[in-house]
Amino acid sequence: MDKRNDVLCLLALIAVVAISAGCSEKKQPTNEYKTFTSVTDRFSVDVPANYINFETREQNVSSNGTKTTVYRSASEDMIFMIYATPEKLNAAMAADALATSRDALAKQGEALTKGDTKLDGQPALYMRYKTIPGGVEINYDAAFAYIDGYQYQVIFGASKDVSKLNCPEAKRFFESFKHLKAGEETATETNPSNNP
Repeated sequence: MDKRNDVLCLLALIAVVAISAGCSEKKQPTNEYKTFTSVTDRFSVDVPANYINFETREQNVSSNGTKTTVYRSASEDMIFMIYATPEKLNAAMAADALATSRDALAKQGEALTKGDTKLDGQPALYMRYKTIPGGVEINYDAAFAYIDGYQYQVIFGASKDVSKLNCPEAKRFFESFKHLKAGEETATETNPSNNP
């Protein structure tokens, strides 16, 4: 009888340890990244491999016919977005355009912090903000930069917990963003138009 109780206790202990390990296990950051490239809007960026298929759409942003292309890849956990607008602006106009874009985005939710940052080594504006569409809180970090005739908004979002904005996937997304200068474009574009 004692051996049977010992075996049952041992099995119970193993089950508790296994359940505890499973409950406390955090989702590990991905080690597999792919580079998404848009030759059309002259940028590349690294994303987790399962986010490489970006949906795209164009939207008019001004009466002069300037169009912005929105690149978006999302799941329930994370959102990767890039807004690319080709515009020829002088330095003063570019600074105003970036501030206007950041303020417009802030109106869609609640700005938590604003400041300055860098994107591809260039000066950029920064904003952390949140929205609550349909009662679900989504937090975002966004960088706004004007580089070589393009205005970029690079945005990472995560649901609920604002600390998710500090995950390795977000860090790599922002740090890997690269504007492709004329003649630097790669021959192979990740073709967003073929995505559903």
